Order: sequence, then structure tokens, then C-alpha cells
Amino acid sequence: MYARIDKRGSRNHNAKLDLTKVRTILGSRESNAALARALGVSPAAVSNVRTGRTWAWAWEDALPDDSRQ
Repeated sequence: MYARIDKRGSRNHNAKLDLTKVRTILGSRESNAALARALGVSPAAVSNVRTGRTWAWAWEDALPDDSRQ
């Protein structure tokens, strides 16, 4: 049997984001388009992070302590 290799997040060779950028997205109140321009990704990528479609596994680690209520 083969061991499962974890390719989530920035370990995936196609990843455009890393945990630092995900934290920036989740902590920002800027528009998706403005963040996308600043981070060099598409507005859809920013939206997907914010809605939990992508990087959902990292939300608990990425959110600041004061937003966990």
C-alpha cells in the first residue's frame, strides 16, 4: 500500500498562494479585486479562500485570535 502524500496548500506544485497570503486575505477588508492585484492572483482565488472553498483546512490556523468567538 502506498502512503498518502499531503499536497494541500503551498505543497501543491500549482499553488499560487501560501499560508502568509491566506492570512492576509482572511484578515483584510479590501475588495477581492484589490487584494488579487496586490497578491498577483485572480479575484476568484481570493473569493475562494474567503468562502472556504479552498484553503478551508488552514482557516483555524490563519484567523487571528480576536476573530475566534
